[in-house]
Amino acid sequence: MNRDETLALRQPECQGEQDYLRKIIASNLSSGESAMTPQEIFDILNSRFVDCGVEFFPQTQEGGDAFIRIGPESLVEVCQFLKMDPGMDFKLLHCLSGVDYGDHLSSVIHLFSLTHRHWLTVKAECPKDNPVLPSLATVWKAANWHEREAYDLLGIQYEGHPNLRRILLPDDWEGHPLRKDYQMPDDSMYPWESDSPPESGSGHPDPARPTAPGSESQPLQRPTSGS
Repeated sequence: MNRDETLALRQPECQGEQDYLRKIIASNLSSGESAMTPQEIFDILNSRFVDCGVEFFPQTQEGGDAFIRIGPESLVEVCQFLKMDPGMDFKLLHCLSGVDYGDHLSSVIHLFSLTHRHWLTVKAECPKDNPVLPSLATVWKAANWHEREAYDLLGIQYEGHPNLRRILLPDDWEGHPLRKDYQMPDDSMYPWESDSPPESGSGHPDPARPTAPGSESQPLQRPTSGS
């Protein structure tokens, strides 16, 4: 396995790396290989899942990726097909995240086929006053923690999730901080454990400088602004 193939097997750490991987994949494709465009994938889904609320949105002039929107009632069925059908073979759930679009919430699902080397972005929407979507943890195990994060930060309830609870914030945290209507709690809701907060500039003492056995340790000197 070469370096480019190794990179493609793990999740990119930043947008720049993801763009780099897209270029690698595009450069490795020849006319005889089986990668499909999002439009071609949609055409297959649209003919197979009639009246299932599958819609296609092409790439925007601003550079936004083309994506397929699937109705919540058909999401699991269509995603199972995307993963298991040999022509699709989206075995890799690259990322699942939640987004607040103001009037609704959405799960944004990024898929990749290691076999065919094609990408697909899938979206499923729910109203903010009833933020419920089916869990995809039974389709891709990696969705488990991704959905917990979207629940924690946006409050999307994933029906069928095996253990839907907070993953970043304390269990007693009120609200979901990535919602656009979220109100920051005042300090009195989460007081300091001591009677007064720490003073500015206070902290741990300087660590001891490593020394040879038998010699006295000396505190490390912090570098000056001119060093």
